[in-house]
Amino acid sequence: ARALATDPRHVCARCERSMWGHAFGAYTWDEAIAECRRARGDDPLNSWVIGMESMGLGFAGRHEVALRVAEEALAADGESFFAQWNLLRAHGCVGAHDKVIELASGVLAVSGRHHWVMGMLAWSFGQGGRPEKARAVYEELAARASWEFVGPVWLALAADSAGLRDEALRLVQRGYDEGDPMVVLATLMPTFDGLRADSRWAALRK
Repeated sequence: ARALATDPRHVCARCERSMWGHAFGAYTWDEAIAECRRARGDDPLNSWVIGMESMGLGFAGRHEVALRVAEEALAADGESFFAQWNLLRAHGCVGAHDKVIELASGVLAVSGRHHWVMGMLAWSFGQGGRPEKARAVYEELAARASWEFVGPVWLALAADSAGLRDEALRLVQRGYDEGDPMVVLATLMPTFDGLRADSRWAALRK
């Protein structure tokens, strides 16, 4: 808010405030998405801003629109990691898991097998009835976590997709203990619907 008081067209601050503002109860989804659209109006060629609008739409359950906007973000900058990841997320949330698996190979190659992409890939394997593939993704991430940073919450998503619910909840707790901001977004993201349905999630959320 202080940044926007100084520069009302600071699109990064506006988009971040909209997303975290919703997560902490300051905005409805309609208000949060309207803020992203205002930022897009101020910087219409900014792929990251368009991607934030897509992500907000997806978190709000407006998946078909989110997919269209994700495609617009990628058209604005075909090399943007965030745009590429958003497109994976959007395809997954409309149920196009084979498309996620198809696209993920290219994004993994250019991103150093980024843990955000690996998490989405594991989720699509799990949703597509291939838990053994999700388990392989989880095991790779778990091994890499011994020598490089792997977000605990993305590791949790991979674990849950592989059928390891107890491990997934333990990892979310670890994410909270370590201050991983993705713990907050996990309360919103459709990819975590299965974990949030577990009776133990309420204690974690509290």
